[in-house]
Formats: sequence, structure tokens, C-alpha cells
Amino acid sequence: MGTVDPKVPFPSDHRSVIRFISGRLLSAEPTSVSPDTQRSESQLGSPTTVDNSPFVLSIRDKRLPKAIRFVYYTYKNYYQNGALERDFKQLDALKSVMRAYHDNGNLRSEARYAEGASYEYTDYYVDGKMRYQEVKHRKQPYYITMNLFAGDGNPISKLQLVDKKKIEFTQQEFHPGGALKCEGRARYDQARMDTQRIGTWNYFDTAGGVVKEEDYDGGKLATVR
Repeated sequence: MGTVDPKVPFPSDHRSVIRFISGRLLSAEPTSVSPDTQRSESQLGSPTTVDNSPFVLSIRDKRLPKAIRFVYYTYKNYYQNGALERDFKQLDALKSVMRAYHDNGNLRSEARYAEGASYEYTDYYVDGKMRYQEVKHRKQPYYITMNLFAGDGNPISKLQLVDKKKIEFTQQEFHPGGALKCEGRARYDQARMDTQRIGTWNYFDTAGGVVKEEDYDGGKLATVR
């Protein structure tokens, strides 16, 4: 592998996708590179697996045939003890996934991306139990799912989209230990870009008995029973 030296000029007819990390060239694939992009000597070949890399840069040109337009790549980081710390994979031209691990080998987080934006994220405790989960709408600025869990595995709060047309959700909160504390519906207001409570919300004690009811109108608390 070569090293990046910005002082060394590149031939104007050089055509390749360059991937490098902190000045170290990884690989290059046939495509077109703009003259003002930092480059190093090319090495044609298949995508390279990278160890202990903070980032990867990939350049692409949409004018090329689809068959060679996108270069799929992967890289990995490792802890000092040799355990896998991070694993990135480009799945196709639009999607990729990043997984991070605790130093004991258990999954720490998983993030899925489409067109450069994260749309699904999951976080885990050291022992492997799920801590947090979210799924975002691909086109709109609201969540489809958002769940939070305690270290013992019991839920703390949950949100789930249940009406796509009205953009309404069910929301739940839980007592320590997992008993349902309250539940109701909420609606996403596109004008305000905010989620507001609607209808009747019920509150429960740890035995499941109803202790309070709240009615909401226009996102504001109207009555308490």
C-alpha cells in the first residue's frame, strides 16, 4: 500500500475510486475522480478489509455504468485484547450497517443506514440485553418505534406507530419491575413537527388498577378523573 502525499501531483487522466485512512491508501476501483480530491497511487482490486481504521473515504461518479459505479467496502476495528470493536459493511449502493461490540464480545449497538442517513438503531447492555431501540420513518421526521429497557430486561417506555394515515402512536410507560404505569395515544403534528397526546390516557398502580384518567384536547390536558 502507498501513502498519501499531497505534494505529489497526479496525472489528469487518472480514474479510480480511492479509499484511504489517515493517509494510508486502501484500494482503488475504476471510476472518475475530481482533480481537487486528495489522491495517492492507485492499486486496482477488490474492496479491502481494514483493521483499526477511524474512517474510510469512497469516491464515485454517477456518470459511469451502474455495474462499476459503486464500490462496496467493509472495515473493522479491534480492541487492544484483539476482540472485535466495530464492523462496518456496505450492503448495496444505498444501504449499509455498522455494528459495535463490547470488549466481552457481546453486541453493543447496531445502526442501519439508507442513502447516508440512519433509520434504525439498537443499543445493548454489556450482558447482551437490549437497552434501546428506534426505527425512523425513511422520508418523514418521526419515529415508527422507540423502546427503552432497564438493565433487568423490563421495559421503561414504548412507542409504536399504529395509524400511518393519521400518524398516531400508542405510548406506554412502566413502573420499575415492568408493570404498566400509563398508556394512551399521541399524534404527530406536521405543522409543529411535534408529537402531542390525544384522547384518554390511563394511569395504573403496580397491581394493574386504574388510579387516574386524563383527557387531552389539541395536545393540552383538558380533564382529570
